[in-house]
Amino acid sequence: MNKYSLLQKHKFLILRRLLLISFSIGFVFILFNSCVQTNSSESENEIADSVWKPKYSKGFQIEYFSDYKKIFIKDPWDNEKTLSKYILKISENNSHFSSDFTVIDIPCTSMACLFAPDIAFANQLNLIPFVKACSSIEYFHNPSLHNQVSEGKTTDVGPSENFNVEKLIASNSSICFVSPFRENRYQKIEEAGIPVVINACHMEEDPLARAEWLVFFSAFFNQETKAKKRFNEIEEHYFQAKNQVVDGIKRPTVFSGKLFQDVWYVSGGKSYISRLFGDAGANYIWQNLPFGGSEPYDLEIIMSKALNADFWLIQEYIDDEYDYSRLASENIKYSYFDAFRNKNILLSNSKLAPYYEDGVLEPHLILKDLICIFHPNLLPDYEAKYIKPLKK
Repeated sequence: MNKYSLLQKHKFLILRRLLLISFSIGFVFILFNSCVQTNSSESENEIADSVWKPKYSKGFQIEYFSDYKKIFIKDPWDNEKTLSKYILKISENNSHFSSDFTVIDIPCTSMACLFAPDIAFANQLNLIPFVKACSSIEYFHNPSLHNQVSEGKTTDVGPSENFNVEKLIASNSSICFVSPFRENRYQKIEEAGIPVVINACHMEEDPLARAEWLVFFSAFFNQETKAKKRFNEIEEHYFQAKNQVVDGIKRPTVFSGKLFQDVWYVSGGKSYISRLFGDAGANYIWQNLPFGGSEPYDLEIIMSKALNADFWLIQEYIDDEYDYSRLASENIKYSYFDAFRNKNILLSNSKLAPYYEDGVLEPHLILKDLICIFHPNLLPDYEAKYIKPLKK
């Protein structure tokens, strides 16, 4: 064999060795990468043992696995999108979950609650002792929570729109329940390592859908069975009240709200209050507006539509001396409405009754309050709790 042939053979052997080494490295890399992907997306690929979808709520659902739960929160401004995703796991679970999820060990034993419905949910599940931080205790009605703040067991972190982050962190809350906003107001809480949990119940359009968020809340404490039982009772009570309003009954007309900084916000025909009015046997004057939230209107537009309506509902947080003369002093044009002249104004005063707190779990009582005013003969002995006639 000549020198040229030997050189060619030598090059071939070197090339083959390099190819084998490359193949080996590539195979190991693929194998390693495959293992990493399998671990990191284990929760993504696993099929749930069961899925719980609410009967009324459009805002969340819960998936159950052998040793963890997934909760998905829809974006209340765009139901095609997901706002938040949670993994609720037992502490022994060491799986690598996707970074898209907020991972929380359950059952939780401490929490911060910045909005009223969370306190109502905690109270319903006997979890008030778990509340280590709240916002502006003066706006809450729960006596046990007030006692805990007085005794130093619960920290008042100030108003929800400007809460004291340092106090909240010092409360040692394992999670923080909040209300959703378009902008992220809770970044500092997240940076402190406290999982932020969004409760969007107040953005539901159906009264029963709001109450159904009790099941969402209960999942963080493994109390779904208790929550579902309580919700079924609420649903039953609601339909018992609604069924008092029979077909063919005379339905009065009603509107709600008042001026706020020269603007009157009108709830649409798909809104929570529109649903309540309809179920209580009244015709909401804006029931044909095709939206569920609120839109701003001028007073002149309100007067052109509502001037002759039978009833007018006002929601306030105000002292007990609120009456017709005080309302007229705010704007003399209020006295032009038939509901004012006929003394048919209703007041929901959240300073005196926990409308935004316990009311979320008592839509049946709010419904009864309205029925007994619109149709007093249907509930002659009923004493209203949340909505009462304005003082004359």
